[in-house]
Amino acid sequence: MKKLAVLASFLLLVACSTAPEQSVSLSVPLSSPSPSPVADLVHSENVNAFVQQMVTRYHFDANSLSALLAQAKIMPSLTNQMNHPSEKRLSWYQYQALFITPETIQEGRVFLKQHPKILQQAQNRYGVPPGMIVAILGVETRYGLNEGHFSALNVLYTLSFAYPRRETYFQNELAQFLVLNRDAHFDPLAVKSSYAGALGMPQFMPSAYRQYAVASGHHYPNLFSNPDDVILSVGHYFAKMGWQKGMPVALQAIDLHDQPIPDAFVNQSLSLKAFAHAGIVPVNLSHPKRDENMQAKLLKLQGVNGPEYWFVFHNFNVIKRYNASDLYAMTVFHLGQFVSSP
Repeated sequence: MKKLAVLASFLLLVACSTAPEQSVSLSVPLSSPSPSPVADLVHSENVNAFVQQMVTRYHFDANSLSALLAQAKIMPSLTNQMNHPSEKRLSWYQYQALFITPETIQEGRVFLKQHPKILQQAQNRYGVPPGMIVAILGVETRYGLNEGHFSALNVLYTLSFAYPRRETYFQNELAQFLVLNRDAHFDPLAVKSSYAGALGMPQFMPSAYRQYAVASGHHYPNLFSNPDDVILSVGHYFAKMGWQKGMPVALQAIDLHDQPIPDAFVNQSLSLKAFAHAGIVPVNLSHPKRDENMQAKLLKLQGVNGPEYWFVFHNFNVIKRYNASDLYAMTVFHLGQFVSSP
């Protein structure tokens, strides 16, 4: 699952069933494929080994799969994008401004009003609030408006065989992508993705798509154009990652004596009671599930007017299973708060 996002964190639902795997050929012509910049790589040791693994494990036809991979193109620009994500370059106030705007808030509220029944169903089934699911979609793809314009096959091929730092991870994602296309009857040459290979409205990586996508009816889950499937799948993903129903995500922290909070407490995980002994308390003392024995981590983020301090809880870490960035999770959380408010 990989993409940027902001303020409030999701990033997914009943494990999707797949048809029994049997020997099949992908619908790719076996007649001499058009010349490709990576035609020589198709026969390299790594690619041949990958093809053989797909034959052995997933019963693909070797000739058909080799013909498909021969049509993939290496995308040199991806390496720079992978090595310089915005989460590592921007401060909190800069990052959130990319995703939390009057437009994205209003669009989120419209999306929420358009899908009340399925959002309620997801909440009843998985315990995840509608605002959280909607916020994930807002941060990931602006509610489906930007699902990615890259060839998923080219992206995953490039990162599998021309990005050594994470080649093992991406070779698995390429394998899952190929199986997904076979099972769902997608055209692997037509599927679009992000620059990291994430798919559809919720930007699931192929492995997450196969494991957590949920269908709202008797069909293979469609995360590209079926909002009901998308909503259920995000909820399912969060539930599987350990979402705790009704529990807080984050609470802003202040010093009772209006003093700067010592850096010694930043990134420390303590009980709220222990923080309170040091004079550090939540701004909002009325959260229904707040407990002085609850464990929290104190984050320091750079706001427009100076440092902001936040207690983050278990559900914050669940959002980070979607994207490991603190900025991403905080953005999802905040956007969820905004779209849920009147």
